[in-house]
This record gives sequence, structure tokens and C-alpha cells, in this order.
Amino acid sequence: MGILMIIIHENALSVKQQELLTAARRAASEETYNCYPESSICPYPSHSVLKAGAAVRFADGAIMRGENPSMPNHMCAERAVIAEVRDKREKIESIAVYTLVGDIPFKFIGNDRDEQILSYGMPCGTCRQALVELAQASGRKIDYVCAVNTTPFVVSGSVSDLLQMPYLPPKLK
Repeated sequence: MGILMIIIHENALSVKQQELLTAARRAASEETYNCYPESSICPYPSHSVLKAGAAVRFADGAIMRGENPSMPNHMCAERAVIAEVRDKREKIESIAVYTLVGDIPFKFIGNDRDEQILSYGMPCGTCRQALVELAQASGRKIDYVCAVNTTPFVVSGSVSDLLQMPYLPPKLK
């Protein structure tokens, strides 16, 4: 099983993907950060320079940004938005995550600067597992887009490509 995520320029995204990414960007933006139910955010603002927003698109085209009321429990943006849409999970067709990268002292190795920056916006292991389980439970292929504010490139692919060897029980419902 290979990872099929690709790095492309944001302008190469479909209109639907761009709309979803815009919703995630708004969820992570300075104006809506910590405003409920407008945002789903990175729970580590006191010791992290990352602020992340997430949004999901349903099969009917509706877009929803999650709320993160459990800051002390360290719930990331991805899991917060999944929790918000739990009853509608079988209707999710895509998810986007946008990360505002603060003053990270980037140290680049080689010429893949954009790829290294994008790695800061990729979901943590727990979120990857949760997203893969969501895809399995929904019975759908769920598209995924990840972007960071410091590069015009995005990571695009399927949720099932986020985790190479996930633990998946025979039937997750």
C-alpha cells in the first residue's frame, strides 16, 4: 500500500476544494480563532505557534466548520470537526485543514522548502487514525486537502492515504 498524497499549487484545486479550503482558512483565521461555533482550532495556543482550522463538505454541498469546546482535552481541529458532524459522517465527501504557521524557526534541508513547511500542517497520528476510521465507517472515499499559510502549495489526496497501515476492525460503526 503506497501513499498517494500529492503536492500541488492551490490554484490547481477544483472549485469545490477551494471553497472547502477557504472555510477551513476562515476557521483558522485570526478573526474567528476561539469564536464558537465558527472555528475548530489547534488546542495548543499557549505552547504552539500553530493555529489550525478544519471544515467538511457533505454530499449535498453543505460545508460545516467544527467547534472545539474541549480545549483542555487537547482535541485537534480535525477531530473537533469530526465530533461536530458525527451523526452525518456517512454523508461527508471531503475535509480540508488549514494551518496558520507562526514564528517557527524553519531549518530547511535541501530544496524541498514547501514540502517541509506543509509537513507542519499535516494531521497528527491520532487525527490520521480518526479520519481513516471515519472513511471506513462512512463507506465513502473522503477527499483531503491540507494547506499552510506560508506556501501556495497544498497536499491533496484521500483520507485513506493519510495512514499507511491503520488499525481497522472488520466493521466500524
